[in-house]
Amino acid sequence: RDNDARQLLRLGTVINVGVCLAVTVAMVFLAPWVAGVMVDPTAADAGQVESSLRSWLYAVGPIAFLMAQLVLMSYWLTRTKNFRQISQNKIFQSASVSGMQIGTGLIGMGVSGLVLATIAGQAASLLNLLSRTKGQYRIDGPAASKGELAKRYIKMPTLNGPNALVDAVRINGINFMIGPRFSAAAVGQFGMAWRLLQAPMGLINAAISQVFFQRLATVRRGGMLRIVRQALVRSALIGVVPFTLIFLLAPWILPLVLGQQWQLAGDIARVLTPWLYLNFITSPISTVFVVVKRQFTMLLFSIAYMATPLTIIALGSPDLLRTMGWVAWGMAGLLVVFLGLALLVSWQYDRGFGWTPEEDVEDDTPDETVERAEQVVTEDDPLER
Repeated sequence: RDNDARQLLRLGTVINVGVCLAVTVAMVFLAPWVAGVMVDPTAADAGQVESSLRSWLYAVGPIAFLMAQLVLMSYWLTRTKNFRQISQNKIFQSASVSGMQIGTGLIGMGVSGLVLATIAGQAASLLNLLSRTKGQYRIDGPAASKGELAKRYIKMPTLNGPNALVDAVRINGINFMIGPRFSAAAVGQFGMAWRLLQAPMGLINAAISQVFFQRLATVRRGGMLRIVRQALVRSALIGVVPFTLIFLLAPWILPLVLGQQWQLAGDIARVLTPWLYLNFITSPISTVFVVVKRQFTMLLFSIAYMATPLTIIALGSPDLLRTMGWVAWGMAGLLVVFLGLALLVSWQYDRGFGWTPEEDVEDDTPDETVERAEQVVTEDDPLER
């Protein structure tokens, strides 16, 4: 129900405030130690760098609050199918943060200016979003209490939290292991290839994922598998041409644009293509496990998805390209398994297995969300636009 969703938004805000306050207080005591760990004590300017880093760490709590609150608000906008506002605010956020960072750089504020500009830009973006959605968050009828909602959705922090941690270990672990296994230069070449491939694909997938998440979250039993198959087919078709071009042209385009010193990045981009193509296909439907409350299945897959690349890098060939080729094909194979799991849980959901949104509705009074769910197939589809 919409009022339960508004109450859940408030609960998320309370949790966000509490966590970020705790982080801010913790940094008062931990910042000196963290700064000391991150600085090379033998460097000539070690003392100055450590002092600067310590002062920036005090901003971790405020920055985390602003970023998390913007994400939290975007889920409400996704629920209400207000994709235009999400896009407009992302543009406003990027312009605010980047513009302020450039401004502080021009006046010579250095890294401190970047930190302050990040806080100010994120705050401006949040205030802009709140002003444009004013009045949407008022609870105007029966709603579950925050305690009831916390109990109902306990799997989100208990299973999605470890899931996010596992993903962070995978993403950062690959870079950490490439360095000692190969060289610092190899880390830079891999990072450049990854960023150049992920940026445009991430932009496309973010837009598609928002639409499908809203549809998955409101569909009734019997329609889930159709939506998931539709998402997979569309993503596969959208990605064929760009990823084929990446495979064929990356070894020549990247050095041409960036310089010959990035030749290895172009070669790495080519060998990563199978992995990134499968990742592009499966990303839009990854939220299906959250929607049907099968987060434990997702967690088990994430552990395997984390362990595979780290194991291959640790035990693989001393040749970086060959090793990353093995990683790419191993991850592509796992994503085929992930695709099968998504289809399986969707099929099970349609046939009555697991949780359904109707179980959260305590009475038969329809609200605007239920009405939208009944019309989701016949209404103008934003994905078609």
